[in-house]
Amino acid sequence: MTEAWRASNGISSSFQLGAAVFILMLHFGNETLAFSLTESLESNQRTISGIIVAGMLMLSDPLIATAAARVEWNLGNGMVQLEDPLMFPKLKPLHGATLLGSGGGGAVFSFQGSQTVVKISWLGSAASVERECAVLKTLENTAVQGVERCIGQTRYLNDSRRVMIAMEPLMEDAVASVLDIDKDLRPHAVECIVRTMVQMLAANVVTIDVQPLISRQTGDVIFIDLTEATELKPPLSFLERTLISSFCTEMAALIPEYLLPVASNALLDELKMLEQGGAYLSKDACDSLGGQSFLVSDEIIGYTDKVPVSPK
Repeated sequence: MTEAWRASNGISSSFQLGAAVFILMLHFGNETLAFSLTESLESNQRTISGIIVAGMLMLSDPLIATAAARVEWNLGNGMVQLEDPLMFPKLKPLHGATLLGSGGGGAVFSFQGSQTVVKISWLGSAASVERECAVLKTLENTAVQGVERCIGQTRYLNDSRRVMIAMEPLMEDAVASVLDIDKDLRPHAVECIVRTMVQMLAANVVTIDVQPLISRQTGDVIFIDLTEATELKPPLSFLERTLISSFCTEMAALIPEYLLPVASNALLDELKMLEQGGAYLSKDACDSLGGQSFLVSDEIIGYTDKVPVSPK
């Protein structure tokens, strides 16, 4: 806090009250309430003096001015207003929000010097964004690699009917196609895709409209936007079995044809690693993988026929 604000400790409590009311109300984004509360104290000139000095401090003090800053985006599905810095529970203040994109689920923002991204739901998508966070936590608890992590959830400050979730990591300089990265990195990217597919199936989680982010620098793959993800619980319905098949088909479609041998080898390796850890795919998952004839070799089919399947 500034030296000027420290000096106010020697000033009357009425003066400090006026200053505090003004700054706090502006900090929480309600200018109308700030002024209406202080108007009720107009009879006390010292309080009004405190309000005036508080305003002067805000103009001269970068810390206070930053706390009161607000940025708005008018997007197709609604408006988003964020304070700078954004104060997200249990996280360090997030500065300098940049819109990464928006869709039916919500708007996603990155922040300067941070690996955290924040998704803000719309009125009609709050439940699906909350479910996305819950699914990501399930995947984290089952050690699934290659998906973003949900590290927090809270209500959107300007409308409690909407929610915000914080996720990591932010992958910069990323593309959506294996063919858009250096050819030497492509085999690694394919192995990452197969690994995540198998681990998600083992965790009984599938999604539709898969969205990979592939690093140009390393070939690492992170799957984002799991708003449509589903946790499968037996007995499975026909629709849920269809979701498994669709998920496998979409993941396999990310693999360039000339790298299918790499994918087949990676798939067999992942299945063996599951077995070593005492985990197995469900029968429905094995059947769906078997339907990817261009990906699944005879060796893989023979292997899945021999090992026990998960009862889930």
